[in-house]
Amino acid sequence: MLTTGGMPKVYDMNIPPGATRVIARIGATSDAKADLDLYLFDCTGKECVLKDFSQRDGSYEETEVESPAAGHWKVVIDPFLVPSGKTSCDYQDIFTHRAFGMITPTTLPSSQDVGAIKRESLSVRIDAVPTGSRNLVGIVNVMTEVGTNTGNDEINTPNRYGVSYSKIASVATGIIQVKADSIRTAGKD
Repeated sequence: MLTTGGMPKVYDMNIPPGATRVIARIGATSDAKADLDLYLFDCTGKECVLKDFSQRDGSYEETEVESPAAGHWKVVIDPFLVPSGKTSCDYQDIFTHRAFGMITPTTLPSSQDVGAIKRESLSVRIDAVPTGSRNLVGIVNVMTEVGTNTGNDEINTPNRYGVSYSKIASVATGIIQVKADSIRTAGKD
């Protein structure tokens, strides 16, 4: 439970060698007017180092670090403003690793008209299942070419790390929960 003026909630994570990304996200507070902040710390060295944070208005926050160092990480949820005095929230932390498998589109990208709806089939390959209390999820990033069919080819928006990718923008990220009973080993039921 998070309370006004209370201590932040801290979650510990152990990131394995070879992880490609670490993500922490919060949302869906029991107090709809709560304003929570989220911090992601790399504690693999002698001291914890802040690697990413999210301090938007409201309670939906997400942090992400590419190529995280292996070892101990901390996620901190700060109850910046809780008008009702106390709140709870949904919390999720994820790390990605090629050892678990891949999600890839089954067709090559094609251009679409502005506002067009496109359905895309995906191929999911599961190579391993996490142990302990971790669950397998799949992450799908939906990207678009900015400026295509819009007459504006000059858009060049930097991401949170200050890196710019001209004409490419993220539209959405989907996280798919994979349940253990839906996983089958090849040749077995």
